[in-house]
Amino acid sequence: MIYIVGGSGALGSSISSLYEENEVKILNRKTYCDWVNRTSVRSIESYFKNDNDKSSIVFVASGLLNPSLPFEELVKINHELPKNIIKGVSNLGIRVVTFGSIMEGLSDCFNPYIRSKKLLGQHILDSPEQTVHVTHFRLHTLYGKGKPKDFMFLGQIYEALRNKNVMRMSSGRQLREYHHVNDDLKAIKIALDANVSGLFDVNHGKPVFLSDLADHIFKHFGCEDLLKTGAISDNENDNYSEVCKRPKLLEEQQFRETFHGVICYLETLVS
Repeated sequence: MIYIVGGSGALGSSISSLYEENEVKILNRKTYCDWVNRTSVRSIESYFKNDNDKSSIVFVASGLLNPSLPFEELVKINHELPKNIIKGVSNLGIRVVTFGSIMEGLSDCFNPYIRSKKLLGQHILDSPEQTVHVTHFRLHTLYGKGKPKDFMFLGQIYEALRNKNVMRMSSGRQLREYHHVNDDLKAIKIALDANVSGLFDVNHGKPVFLSDLADHIFKHFGCEDLLKTGAISDNENDNYSEVCKRPKLLEEQQFRETFHGVICYLETLVS
């Protein structure tokens, strides 16, 4: 059985497409809302204990992305919930799949969201006896399903294009990989079929400067005058130089070219 915790987001709602409909069970939020508590490990074990299928997987796709949220709230959902699920099924032989950010490994202290995800990744590294059946995928920025969040770079671009507002950004020399969610789903399936455990970075190895991405988008939509590059200061803790190498396991995986892929996505949203 394929269990999905957090099935309403762009990633969680897409995971089910990897499997047959009768293989997938999307957990109701009421079922797992209390699993953030330290005392919930036994309840989690009880929920899954009757599943004797060693090919079962629990995808923990729930997560809070907004770095402006209180750190304690981010930790509960991004760290405590998946950690408790890992502990709860550790003796059952069920695989757990969690999701984090590639920035976990690129910055010592980037923002509260990254810090909460880094706690989870560190727990997996520090607890091999519990995490032998755990795969923690560290992802880059996803696009391709639903509207982008307004606190994210693409969300700010989308709002500027839709409302014809000025878009103020930093120097844009930050490096980012953008991945279509469907491309990453295929990469995730490849890694799971290969029985990968531990931390796995889903890199295509072709990052772009945020300024170049913004330039391409605003020029495509004929709104160059709305883009104000260098209007706000840079974050010194960001990634300006490191290029993530594509894993050998994904050498044959096809990823969409970033500029074309993102523009095609935005065209479906901007009327």
